[in-house]
Amino acid sequence: MYKGPFKSVTDDDGHEFIRGQNAAVCRKTFEIFKNAVYKDYFYFIQPNVVIADKDVNAFDCSNTINIRSVKELKGSVSRSSCDSVSDCC
Repeated sequence: MYKGPFKSVTDDDGHEFIRGQNAAVCRKTFEIFKNAVYKDYFYFIQPNVVIADKDVNAFDCSNTINIRSVKELKGSVSRSSCDSVSDCC
């Protein structure tokens, strides 16, 4: 989650982060931001369930950031249980 101070920022890969919105990112982006000078501008929320490297599915790392709802982050709904994007995202 981007803390600010700006309303939004865009990284070198074209990902736009909007202040205060939870965003799902690929491992590469997560690690770059967590371990670089950017770390003071983001909150890093670890997954509820850590998935072993051998079981990880491909993550869509396009320029579109996947906004995550609080329900999803807290584990009360999963992406696989959604009938449509509007149901949980």
